[in-house]
Amino acid sequence: MLSISKRLILQVIAVVFWIVSIAWYRSEPGFEPLITVLAGIAALIRSFSISDAHISIPTSEKTKSAREKRNRQSMLELVSNSWVKGVLEQSLHDEVLIELGLEERRDAVYNRQGIELQRPGHPKQMLPQGMKIMDVFDEMGQTLLILGEPGSGKTTMLLELARDTIARAEEDPQHRIPVVFNLSSWTDAKQPIADWLVGELKTKYYTPKKIASDWIENDDLLLLFDGLDEVSSGSREACACAINDFRREHGLTPLVVCCRSEEYEILETRLDLKGAISLQPLTKERIDDYLDQMGPELASLRAALKDDPILYELAQTPLMLSIMTLAYRGRSVHDLQPLETVDARRKHIFDNYVECMFMPRTHRTIPDVSDDKRPDDERFSKEKTIHWLSWLAKRMSEHGQTVFLIEKMQPTWMPTRAQQRIVTIGAAVIIAVAFGLLFGLYYGLLGGLLFGLFGYSKDIRPIETLRFSWSEMRTELVGVKLLVWLLTGLFFGLAFGLLGGLFLWLFFGMLSGMISGEIVARTFPNEGIHRSVRSALLFGMFSGLLVWLFAGVPIGPLLGLLFGLLFGGLACIQHLVLRIMFWQNGSAPLNYVRFLDYAAGHIFLRKVGGGYIFVHRLLLEYFASLEPEEDG
Repeated sequence: MLSISKRLILQVIAVVFWIVSIAWYRSEPGFEPLITVLAGIAALIRSFSISDAHISIPTSEKTKSAREKRNRQSMLELVSNSWVKGVLEQSLHDEVLIELGLEERRDAVYNRQGIELQRPGHPKQMLPQGMKIMDVFDEMGQTLLILGEPGSGKTTMLLELARDTIARAEEDPQHRIPVVFNLSSWTDAKQPIADWLVGELKTKYYTPKKIASDWIENDDLLLLFDGLDEVSSGSREACACAINDFRREHGLTPLVVCCRSEEYEILETRLDLKGAISLQPLTKERIDDYLDQMGPELASLRAALKDDPILYELAQTPLMLSIMTLAYRGRSVHDLQPLETVDARRKHIFDNYVECMFMPRTHRTIPDVSDDKRPDDERFSKEKTIHWLSWLAKRMSEHGQTVFLIEKMQPTWMPTRAQQRIVTIGAAVIIAVAFGLLFGLYYGLLGGLLFGLFGYSKDIRPIETLRFSWSEMRTELVGVKLLVWLLTGLFFGLAFGLLGGLFLWLFFGMLSGMISGEIVARTFPNEGIHRSVRSALLFGMFSGLLVWLFAGVPIGPLLGLLFGLLFGGLACIQHLVLRIMFWQNGSAPLNYVRFLDYAAGHIFLRKVGGGYIFVHRLLLEYFASLEPEEDG
């Protein structure tokens, strides 16, 4: 059902009266247009005195069904493009197709009555060899916990399940929509999972709040939660409890959770799921079979694995075996000297992997997928690349991010409060100088005052989409803000005449009803800032021209610049200052997109829509460990 408020009808009538009065006054100045103005004011006042009842306009079931089908298909395509095509099909595991052993772990979960699901004397059982993850998921009641060691393939298996269930949902509309979420962004220990999901659907999948809420309330989604171990250690227990609370309220929602075994075992709370599996280490036979297939270039690695228990222990996960084959291909036995600890050996492996990825294309086993075909040493040096990736990995770890979006960088990424304030002050100085140079001292101070009162923010908030909301306008125009707008209208009325002042007051009021949002899907890096530039230019030019027609020069261009800043310009200036700051202190290159594409071409990052992820969390942790601690 589409609906329109009776109050909204009166408010639209009021606006029409005001527009007519302004046009009338400009063509025939006199007292008569004021009657129309008063009629509009009367309609506006009356609108707030009646109930906010709605006149419902029925929507056909066919139209409603088509809209729901369209929303469903859009989400399926978005999840598939982001996670299946963007991550799974591009992952390192495509290079190492090794069948994983699956062990049932009924002792790891609880049933509805809080009783541990464990067969007496048989808490664990190996599942049949070759059993598909979707078959396991269905057999265990479509609520499943996936455990495993770092690099064992948990995320890959989760994305394989996403791929298969998406295909099933596309064939049968009765099946739920699979959606992947990373629990690392769950940071509020008191936030219910349902509320967090609505927020994630809005910010990560660009789904309107009402649609997201309906999907959650109606159990329309198949929830794939990755990274319970990535939740901060102080909040992990609360997160497990929140998931159980969600299960009690939404018992029909299919749910899968991935977690590292060690982090899960220390939790006091067991997840309320129907089944659990643990990914098993690769056996000696599977490792040997794989290395035999790879040819004689890995002879030294094969020999080292026989004599080095630490190296063999690391090779028992698909990720590390994959990286070893890339890092040690064609190396001599002397390059694989034993180290004392697993951590030291892991670092040695990643060191060699990174070194291998910097080899010229003709000497690397994986091709450079970058579009830039110039020689490597003409683009970015190895030292700078490692430093910039280390800095990025450290910031992503600190802020709980798995997907890096350039437009989401904030001044809080600067190491010290003083540097964070410089970003804020730098943007303010640029704006103040621009106002002063363009409009002189008086109008510069006026524009700066209005901007400071209504538009400034220390956070960078790109304006990617804009829409108008009457309810937002009513919320904004109350109390002190209403008084400020009235005084603003009075000031402009004294300066530019009654109707000019009234028009500007109404125009400012309308601006308070503008709501910014995020784009439906990001297709290229830093798209949010690019769209903010467009929003600022279009809105600034349109509003400046409109104000100039009714109020004259120089107030039109002045307010045009002000509105451009309010609706995208400020975010662009702040982002530019922040990028320059990062470049100045050596944290990132000035042309960040080109560098990130370069890193993706060298298999350090993967490109996901308009963002980037490290090829695996272990690689992110490796680079983050190289970044020295900073004093803040």
